[in-house]
Amino acid sequence: MGSIVLPKEAKAQIGKALTLAERPLPPVRTQDDFDVAAEDAQSVKREINLLLAHRKTLTEPLDETKKGIMALFKVPLSKLEDYSDRLKSVLGDYMERKQRAEEAERQRRQAVEDRKAAERKAQLDEAAAQARAAAELAEQERRVAAEGVRREEERIAALARAKEMERLREDREAAESLNRADRKKLEAKQAEERKQREKEAAERETERLRQARVKEEEARKRKEDAEGRAAELQARADTTVAEKVKTSQRYERVAGVTGRRVWKWKVSDISELPDTYKEVNGSAITKAMRDSISECGSPPVIPGVEFWQDFGVATGGEKA
Repeated sequence: MGSIVLPKEAKAQIGKALTLAERPLPPVRTQDDFDVAAEDAQSVKREINLLLAHRKTLTEPLDETKKGIMALFKVPLSKLEDYSDRLKSVLGDYMERKQRAEEAERQRRQAVEDRKAAERKAQLDEAAAQARAAAELAEQERRVAAEGVRREEERIAALARAKEMERLREDREAAESLNRADRKKLEAKQAEERKQREKEAAERETERLRQARVKEEEARKRKEDAEGRAAELQARADTTVAEKVKTSQRYERVAGVTGRRVWKWKVSDISELPDTYKEVNGSAITKAMRDSISECGSPPVIPGVEFWQDFGVATGGEKA
């Protein structure tokens, strides 16, 4: 910005105004003080008017030049801005159509993903149901095996008791037909043979009982494995969701032109608008007050607005 050359009179007036403005305010305690201060106020007002006159003398030619320049550019700028708005509208319509097409494609792809997810979930649900059925079957097999173990233990015990009674009866019959010496030998031999038979029978029954318990344990493990598999499949089914298909919220840059969604607003019902967003029209209230006072000498009645008179001081033709 170039330097501004001021006339001597304007420079002197500026210096005088600064000197006057930097003085301390005079005390007003008596009528004489009031008279002195009033004269000073009149003098200050005159200085203000002189400053305004000097400023107008310097700016008026500039204002006229500015008005001429603004007039030269007004018509072409207005027409070009209107063309720009209409061109942007055409571009916006295309982008809007493109966005709708992209959204339709996104919804189509999303529907495909939803359908695939539903199919995966149905398959997992079916697999989980089959695994639970297998677990129930394994539980039934375990119960049957456990019942077999119980019955085998009972059978072994009953068989052992029956064999023991039969052997005792046979031993008694054989001993009765012998003399005392031979009887003792026979009893010893019978006792030895009985122990051997009992040992062999116990080994056979122990093996049969072991095999029954192995079957029960295998059935229990199959049940636990089936239950774990069912729980895993059901958890996967419950957490199976479709992948969210996204679309771009912006448009590609072409020769410096970009498009995007912009949020805007408008008042749809002023009666529901919160007070926070309502602005007081001070100019309209002031005009209504002046018109009413001019017509009937009193301020108007406006709900929510209070009018009162303040004390003002005017100098040099000013209105208080």
